[in-house]
Amino acid sequence: MKHIKEVDGLRAVAVMAVLLFHAGFASVKGGFVGVDAFFVISGYLITQILVSELDGGSLSLARFYTRRIFRIVPALYMTLLASVLVFFVVLPPVLATDLVTSFSAAILSVSNLWFFATVDYFSDQSANPVLHTWSLAVEEQFYLFFPLFLLAIARLLGRRSLPKAIGGVFLGSLGAASYLAFGDSSQAFYLPWLRAWELLAGSLLAIAPIRALDLRWKRAFSNVGLIAVGLSCVVYDDQTVFPGLAAILPVAGAAAVIAGAGSASLANRLLASRPMVWTGKISYSLYLVHWPIFCLASLFIKIETGFWARPALLSASFLLASLSFSFVESPARKLTGRIPQRRVFAGFALSSGALLILVLAAHGANRTAWGRFPEAVEMARAFKQDKSFFKPGTCFLDQRSRGFEAFQKGQCLAQTPGRSQAVVVGDSHAANVVAALAELNREVSVLQATASGCRPTLDTDGPPRCSKLVDHVYREWLPGEGREVGTVVLIGRWKDNDVEPLRRTIAHLHTLQKRVVLVGPAPEFLIPVPLILAYEGVLSVDLRHRLFRTDRVELDRKLRAEFGSKVTYHSAIDQLCPAGECRMTDRSQPTLFDRDHFTPAGARLAMDGMRL
Repeated sequence: MKHIKEVDGLRAVAVMAVLLFHAGFASVKGGFVGVDAFFVISGYLITQILVSELDGGSLSLARFYTRRIFRIVPALYMTLLASVLVFFVVLPPVLATDLVTSFSAAILSVSNLWFFATVDYFSDQSANPVLHTWSLAVEEQFYLFFPLFLLAIARLLGRRSLPKAIGGVFLGSLGAASYLAFGDSSQAFYLPWLRAWELLAGSLLAIAPIRALDLRWKRAFSNVGLIAVGLSCVVYDDQTVFPGLAAILPVAGAAAVIAGAGSASLANRLLASRPMVWTGKISYSLYLVHWPIFCLASLFIKIETGFWARPALLSASFLLASLSFSFVESPARKLTGRIPQRRVFAGFALSSGALLILVLAAHGANRTAWGRFPEAVEMARAFKQDKSFFKPGTCFLDQRSRGFEAFQKGQCLAQTPGRSQAVVVGDSHAANVVAALAELNREVSVLQATASGCRPTLDTDGPPRCSKLVDHVYREWLPGEGREVGTVVLIGRWKDNDVEPLRRTIAHLHTLQKRVVLVGPAPEFLIPVPLILAYEGVLSVDLRHRLFRTDRVELDRKLRAEFGSKVTYHSAIDQLCPAGECRMTDRSQPTLFDRDHFTPAGARLAMDGMRL
């Protein structure tokens, strides 16, 4: 198959988008779309190979699968091996135990299914060095089943039916993904049949007569396509409903770039330049190694807050990727076709088994080594804090909730006659303290309307489940069924630019004759508090002061100064961190179970003194 420099350049754009996104660059908040561009490229190249061999009568599944093994496995397993040796040393057993199944899923090419089944809103995956293998698993599942699909269609319906068959599956997958993205977005994100349309977009391109395109069209496609990919990188963010309809822009953009390859456009000159082609060639190794590097660093620093951290981590990623490409990936690919297929499959099975055994052995060694620090191990167990007091799926809508419709209004906004009523509106920080507020204010009926990523302001820019919930509470329920509610409590993970939206929201609530209580930002740390306490116990050093986010204190003061005379203002930071000294434990248990969410004991301490 002819080498296409522009495709290498597109790979470079895709992998750099992912790296800059993971490094926390504010200008590339939509860098996650790089994965979608990779899917299009993979679908295009794989379909070209398969259809060419199918038309020539030389398609061999065994040969295809051995090529995929040489292309994917060596660099992947080398990265997994290095990650096992590092992360089973530095992580406490409560996290190392999770790694056993995560590594096993990565080795067995089902990590997307594993993360779909286990990752929730509170899952802190910053310490999971194989999280990024979900996208590799999607591709590997495509490589496994797509050749079988092509052969079945060609034999049962004929070669001419391929475009219709692929197009039908493409439309079905796109439709289902677009629908589910507005409800359970985790399905659309992880499941292969809901990502299939992105790979099949490349497949359709591979069987389309793009070579016959006029050069003017090709130039337009390449330029517009690159702009589309770049635009989605900078315009999209964590509030974008994704994947789904929003994924059409980067997918169509990547397809357009491929369709326009070979023309003398400005985009193609950029993509075919030496630095871009070189980055594209090492993009697979670069994607593999960057995440474990970032994970390791994030255990000790907040990557986006360090001036030197991001350049250093990006440089380390390029260095290790270059070594992996030169000494692992390239030599392995040169072995394609030189080793009998049976030996390839046997070697693949043996190496997979050996790596699985190593994971189990490393887990045992981890438990033994950390067993010398029982107090540190106990502190780290707070990672497994039961989250049922948030009321997920009923009064707290997260990404697994099927939109606003999942909100159990009859349960969450049920008023008790003869008692004062207060409603807590906000995000996970609000859901985090509802139980504590109810316990501290037993004479008040405390109601709950919360959703993940949902700051409780009018016309909020949160996901649909959030905007619909907030709009319903403020514009329908409070003026109607909730008119007897006297107090509205606003809690969120506030940002500097929330001042004006808060001002409008408070004014609206005052017109409804509601007393407003505004709770300031929660204390926040650069890494999860259970890890801070565990590492302090092992290393006998003070980490809490170095890792405390002082910018949250500054924001707390700013909000108090702005709204203290207009509402009842409660500072959770003043309660838990008087004089800048945060209370990290209560009765030998952490007061936070991650960077910024309280344990039940921590929530009671932070809300103490707040009267509704």
